[in-house]
Formats: sequence, C-alpha cells, structure tokens
Amino acid sequence: MIVFTTFWDACQLVDSKMILFDWKNSIKKLDLISDPCNFSIHSVALAHPPFEKIPSLQNIFRGDRDRLNFFCPTYDLLHKYHSDKDWNYYTEKFNGILEKNRPSINNWLSSLEQNHIYILCCWEDTSLKANCHRKIIYERLQRSEIVKNKLILIYRNGGKVKKS
Repeated sequence: MIVFTTFWDACQLVDSKMILFDWKNSIKKLDLISDPCNFSIHSVALAHPPFEKIPSLQNIFRGDRDRLNFFCPTYDLLHKYHSDKDWNYYTEKFNGILEKNRPSINNWLSSLEQNHIYILCCWEDTSLKANCHRKIIYERLQRSEIVKNKLILIYRNGGKVKKS
C-alpha cells in the first residue's frame, strides 16, 4: 500500500497507529502497530521539516536517506510555480520529470514489499485547496498495473482542519 500525505499528517497517522480509509464504499483499516517494521516514511519533497518539529517521525524517518528523488520536482520548477501559480505549466513539466524518471520509478515499484505500507510525504498543506505534486504522482501511478489498487491519497479539500 502507498499512502500520499504531508509530513504533518504522517505524524498523526503514526501517533494514531492506524489509517482508516474508504475503499470501494467500505471502511478499511491499516494497522501500523501490529508490526513496527510494516511501514516506512519517505519524502517526495526537496527538503523535510526539522526533526524537532516531527517528533513522531524522528525514529522512523531518516531524512535525505529516505527521499525518493525520482518523485521530487526540481528547485527551478518549484520556484517558478511559487512565483506564477501556473498549475497547468507545473503539471506539464512535472509529468515530464516523472517520464524521464520512469526507469527509476518502475524499479522502485517492482521492489515494493507485499505487506508493507509506504507513506510518501511532502510539505504542501492541501486543506485550503492548494495544489500539490503528490496528486500528480498518485494519478500517474493509478495507471500502473503494479500498484493501481494499492494507493491512498490523503488530499484535503476544504477549510483548515481543526484538532480535537
């Protein structure tokens, strides 16, 4: 299973020790506690938050060693998007990056363990309808026969999420 989310939401998932999600109109649960080695956190961002700000991930996430560079945008593309907010241009160029990295992506997909949960994180908070490259990766992997039925996108749409 591959879960796409933010670093902050990954902390909440790790703290709650489970992921509940809607799968074909029924609620499913992924248990993160039954075997502490059955999940891993990976970055699909060019940087990660300071470890003191992600306490739940400190012992799991190993920073740059856990970055999947083939899923990362370039600094130039990210800077251009933050300047002009042209999502169509960003999407086109990022899809080109993914296409160029297809051999590395396919190698990674082929190496995935059957009963392992891979949590792929970046920074972009989508609670205010922000765009994020996680969604582009998710949509592209939906076309992969290897993982198309093993993907979860945590992509908020709406107002800020309140902690209870």
